[in-house]
Amino acid sequence: MKRRNDIENVLRGIPKAVPVQAIEQELERLWKTAAQPAEGESPLPVLRACALNLVVYVAAPERVSEIEAVIPQLIPEHPLRAIVISADESAGESRLDAWISAHCLQPVPEGKQICCEQIRLGARGEAISGLPRLVVPILVPDVPVFLWWCGAPPFGSERLDDFIAIADRVIIDSADFENPREDFSRLARLMASREASTAFSDVAWTRLTFWRHAVARLFDSPLTQPFLYRLERVVIGYAEERDIYAFSSQALLMAGWLASRLAWQPLSGLTFSATRQDGARSELRLQSPCGALTIEFRAVSLPSVPSGELAFLELDAEGTPAMRFVLAETGEPTWVESRIERAGMNPIVHRIGRPETSLAQDIGSALELFGHDRVYEQAVRTATAFLDEK
Repeated sequence: MKRRNDIENVLRGIPKAVPVQAIEQELERLWKTAAQPAEGESPLPVLRACALNLVVYVAAPERVSEIEAVIPQLIPEHPLRAIVISADESAGESRLDAWISAHCLQPVPEGKQICCEQIRLGARGEAISGLPRLVVPILVPDVPVFLWWCGAPPFGSERLDDFIAIADRVIIDSADFENPREDFSRLARLMASREASTAFSDVAWTRLTFWRHAVARLFDSPLTQPFLYRLERVVIGYAEERDIYAFSSQALLMAGWLASRLAWQPLSGLTFSATRQDGARSELRLQSPCGALTIEFRAVSLPSVPSGELAFLELDAEGTPAMRFVLAETGEPTWVESRIERAGMNPIVHRIGRPETSLAQDIGSALELFGHDRVYEQAVRTATAFLDEK
C-alpha cells in the first residue's frame, strides 16, 4: 500500500527524493510499478509521453518554485521531460540532490492520464561543475533538447558552453542582461559560433511580437506605406523606474528589427545622457536608402509598464506635410493607442487590443520553433553593429 501511495503522490506532482546515480532506474521502476501493480491492486491508467527534453537552468534558487509552476502549463501542447536545475552558486558546501515527479492530464474523461516526467537537480558549490555530464544520460534520446537559461547567461563561461553543447535550441531572456550593451555583442558572437548546431530564442523578443505587428499595421495602407521609407526620426520609449542609467533590451531589439528590415546602417555609435529630471536618453545616427535618420532611446517613468519594456514608439516621416505615427501604452494592460498625425488634419486614433501573455505562453512559443529565427538573429546582429560603431 505504501508503494502505491508513493506512486500516486509522484503522479500528482509531489517530488520524491531519489539517488542521483539512479534517476533513470527510479523512473523506470515508477512506470513499471504503475503498469504492473501488486496482487490485488489494479493498474494505474497512465501513459508516458515525451516529444522533447526541456533542461531548465535556474541560477537563483528563489525562482525555482516560479519556474516549476510553468512546466505543467506547457505539457498540454508540448509533452516533455523537464530537467530543472536549481544551482546555488554562492553556497560553500558541495552537494547534489535529485527528485522525480510527474505532471499528468486526462484529455478524455474516463481515459488514460497522459503523464510527463520532471527531474529536479539541486546543486550547491563545486557540485555545479559536474551538472552537464550528469544531465546527458538522463535526456530522452532521439527527441530535441531545449535549454532554458533563467537569469543572465554567463557568456564565455565553461558552464554555459557545456550546456549549450547538448542543446538544439537555447531559450534566454535578454531582459535579464546585466549590461545589454556588452551582452548583446557576446550573444551575437555566441550565435555565430553555434550557427551550425544551435538555434536561439529570446523571451524579450517574443514579447515584442505585438509591437512589431502594430508597427507593420501602421504602414499596411497604400496611403501610409510610402512614409515608411521617408522616416527621419524614431523615438523608442521604455519604462525605467529603478535606475536611470539602465538600458532596455527590448528597445535595442526594436531598433535592430527596424534597421535590419529597412536596410538602415549606423553612421555613429550611441551617445548617452541622463539626468534625474529628464531620465536617460541615447541617440543613434543612421543612413537609410533614402537619407539620414536618428533613433532616440528614451527612458520614462510609467508605473503601469514593467521596467525595461516598451512604453511608446514615435516615427516621424518627412513629406508635404510631414507625418507622425505613434504607438503608446494607455495604462490599461490590454490596450495600446495607435495615432497618425498630419498637419492640417485631425489625428486618426485607434485603440488596439493586446492579448495578455504569461511566461508559460512565451516559453511555449519558443518550444514550437525548431529552426533558426532569422529575423531575430538579424535584429541582434544589427543591434550589435549599433553598439560596436564608434
